[in-house]
Amino acid sequence: MSLPRSLLALPLAALLVIGAGCKPRRSLVEEGIRHQVLQRGGGVEPTTIDPQRNTGAPEASIIECLFDSLVLARAPNLNEVSPKGAERWEVSADGLTYDFFLRRDARWSNGDPVVAEDYRAAFVRLLEPALAGTLADFAYPILGAEDYHRGRTKDPATVGLTVAGPHHLRIRLRRPMPHFLFMLEGYPFVAVHRPSIEAHGGWLNPASPWTKPGAMVGNGPFRLKSWTPGQVMVLERNPYYWNAAHVTLREIHFHPIDSIDAEERTFRAGQLHLTYSFPTSRLPTYRANHSPALHVAPRLGMHFLNLNTERPPLNDPRVRRALAYAIDRAQLAAKVLDQMPVIPLAYYCTVRLIDPSVQGWSDNIRDRQWPENFSLAAGAAP
Repeated sequence: MSLPRSLLALPLAALLVIGAGCKPRRSLVEEGIRHQVLQRGGGVEPTTIDPQRNTGAPEASIIECLFDSLVLARAPNLNEVSPKGAERWEVSADGLTYDFFLRRDARWSNGDPVVAEDYRAAFVRLLEPALAGTLADFAYPILGAEDYHRGRTKDPATVGLTVAGPHHLRIRLRRPMPHFLFMLEGYPFVAVHRPSIEAHGGWLNPASPWTKPGAMVGNGPFRLKSWTPGQVMVLERNPYYWNAAHVTLREIHFHPIDSIDAEERTFRAGQLHLTYSFPTSRLPTYRANHSPALHVAPRLGMHFLNLNTERPPLNDPRVRRALAYAIDRAQLAAKVLDQMPVIPLAYYCTVRLIDPSVQGWSDNIRDRQWPENFSLAAGAAP
């Protein structure tokens, strides 16, 4: 008995399907290497990516991809900074006046030119009480900033911010501040695009949807492509960026993962190139295995507890001094923080895991230009 030709073809078709199903599926890290898409752990779901309202570290990593500050800081020398939004600057002999000259080729992600008024308006926006930005005090070194923020003056012209030309921003301080340039790298001091904010809910509306895909306009190396809460936020390369020719990555995917342990497991499973969320209990294991993915580096900043020194017994300076003497910082770093290095005052260590495919990373903060110089290559050393 002869079988129909169609039935004879079935075993071969089945083998082809089975063979295709057995092919190993590439991980997100492997796919990222092929397509220059960086998969990054984002920690918790972003609360806001409005630069003048944000206070979170996970959101700061996103904001620095979407917006340009005036300068790029080079720690540990707090005055060693490089041009970014400003191509150069001048400081007066008395240290009170800073003149910034912006890049004339800088563009917003919709093609509009970036001008000095964009920075001036953003700095004043940070100080507006109606916006309820909790980092407004960062701008207090600027002349008149504190009085304006506290409502003692109502005219924004009293703040020491002047547009001296289309690409010339002048800032005047209350008193000399040697680390002022370094402070300006912070995300509260990036420019924002006023027309797009006003078109989507209002300049001083804390609930404005201007930070949503399709509405947000930025001036950084990447722009917001999509945002699915609880799943992923996707940034794509900004073709209007002044340094776009040197931005290698096509996209950055930020994955919100609330659990530190879960994020570390996701990294080990090959689903993330980079994570800052790291359980310190795993540090001895990574060190014992000499993992090339482990990076421990100093970072400028402080974590601290606010104590009420107006109530007993902490209202007695002798008690406070005794508590300070009682803290064994070396033991705290070595035992409580699982062998984290002891480092000088004003620095603390940040731990991250970086897949060896990530090129352009440096633990030397002086060499860092994240994210413009990142690229992905199979088998490359970090």
